[in-house]
Amino acid sequence: GYNHRIMRYCDNVEHGFVIAGDKYEIVLDTIAAIAEEKWEKLKKRKKRSPAIEEEVAESVHFVGPEKGGKAYRFVVTRRKNNQLALFPQYEYTYRVYFTNTDWDKHKVVHFYRQRGDAENVIKEEKEGFAIENILSADFLANAAIFQMQLLAYNLVQYFKYTNLKKSWWNLRIKQLRFRLINIAGVVVNHARRTILRISANYKYLKTFREIYHLLCIKRIKLLI
Repeated sequence: GYNHRIMRYCDNVEHGFVIAGDKYEIVLDTIAAIAEEKWEKLKKRKKRSPAIEEEVAESVHFVGPEKGGKAYRFVVTRRKNNQLALFPQYEYTYRVYFTNTDWDKHKVVHFYRQRGDAENVIKEEKEGFAIENILSADFLANAAIFQMQLLAYNLVQYFKYTNLKKSWWNLRIKQLRFRLINIAGVVVNHARRTILRISANYKYLKTFREIYHLLCIKRIKLLI
């Protein structure tokens, strides 16, 4: 949310910030006062960005109590709702970005959206790597376990980005386990070779083979 104490602290230590939220009711009157000609089409950061039309504008709003608050610049995006609204103020869905930077409004939006995925990372670490579980009564032991869990998370991310196709990069560890690890197979020895037999009906057999051979090549390079 828009905590004026955090904003004031960032100002005092000269840290730039961009703080966003969906609760735009506090600035709805200010948004309504923005002239229609001040709205402009939000520039797309990438050529293949989703074809969702958004507009962007900026204004200033006072945040905090009357004595301890301060006026801050905010950038706002709006997206037209598909459903017809009874009242004009509900014709659009807004998202507000408070900032103390002097960046162009387009840069403010794209900067935040590039970094707004932190909550998903935390969720993955908690649910996929059990970071939320305290396994010991010893502080140092928990610290060591925590570091290993973070290392495991980072190794999985490295594995995805260096060995998997781009469409797999956003998969969570549970999905990777289901597709590549928790699969039925039989390990047999034949002619001095160890062979892993997997069903020909295995949905991701082609991908599994590609990754396996890629890792084998990397292992040979390391041995050399």
